[in-house]
Amino acid sequence: MPAPTWPTFTEQALRAAYRVPADGRIQLPHSDPRVTVLELHCEPPALREEFAADGKRSMVFVPGSSVQILARLRSYARGAEPPTAPAELLPGATSIEPWSPPTAPEPQTPR
Repeated sequence: MPAPTWPTFTEQALRAAYRVPADGRIQLPHSDPRVTVLELHCEPPALREEFAADGKRSMVFVPGSSVQILARLRSYARGAEPPTAPAELLPGATSIEPWSPPTAPEPQTPR
């Protein structure tokens, strides 16, 4: 039996800033064969979430407002192509930077 193999991937925690366009929609990633969305938070919360017929995911916000998206994503290589770049996963962001998700506190041992 052949050894199991996994495609090359990058796992990133990212903070993306947006200025919401006039239609109020920001396109965000959804899990598919090229990316796994591990965590996604919107600040402020979205008014609603929409999925288009082609599978694209959008969050709807107040037009013209500023929004931050906090995301943990795992992007997989496809054949000879490298994993998908953050700018492609978070289109329209005015900035994308690394984000450190909060960690759970260490359990306390009773004394």
